Amino acid sequence: SSRNYKSYRTFLKYLKVVKGKRLLDVSCGTGKLLRVAEEHGLITFGIDLSEKAIEKAKEFANNSKIDVGNAEDLPYPDRYFDYITNLGSLEHYLNPDSALSEMLRVLKDDGKLCIMVPNSYYLFDIIHVLKYGCRKSKTGQIQEKLAPKGEWIEIIKNKNFEVLEIYRDREPIDISWRKVFSNMNLKHIFDKIMEKLLQNYMPLNLGYQFIFICKKRN
Repeated sequence: SSRNYKSYRTFLKYLKVVKGKRLLDVSCGTGKLLRVAEEHGLITFGIDLSEKAIEKAKEFANNSKIDVGNAEDLPYPDRYFDYITNLGSLEHYLNPDSALSEMLRVLKDDGKLCIMVPNSYYLFDIIHVLKYGCRKSKTGQIQEKLAPKGEWIEIIKNKNFEVLEIYRDREPIDISWRKVFSNMNLKHIFDKIMEKLLQNYMPLNLGYQFIFICKKRN
């Protein structure tokens, strides 16, 4: 991910984390969120299928307990974590329902879950379809579920989570849409202004990715 590791503080802010609590990052990648969580005084755990990513994560977030493993079969006890994060990964799982069930199992009854997923109604995807007649993949990965906000909420609620808050991912804005306007010869500076405007004013339903803060349903 091109996201600067310090920008991961946003997710911890949304979770309202408290020092000394346990956090699990499911599909932790190279450990950027774990590093920031360490700096916030959290007890941090990470899991990812990629051995290569885990090697990097262990170097980058060296106070975290990090393992190679599957999100659909988490190697942790029931009700163990105060916070769980799953950022930009749920849409790639073969069985997202199983992964959500596992996150529910290992989350404490008063814990919070933060999920970030892509929006199938992203404004510039719609423009791309209108111009080229097809959708571009967000990541180039084969398995990728795209859904609008309402559908993601249903997927989450069906696994006994309650959605507390929804945010639009503000960083980074995907500006590959510039190609759509290539014949307009937009200058770099104008791109930057557009990017800022979109970050601040794009409606939630047309944003690139959604961030859901959830808790277990009572």
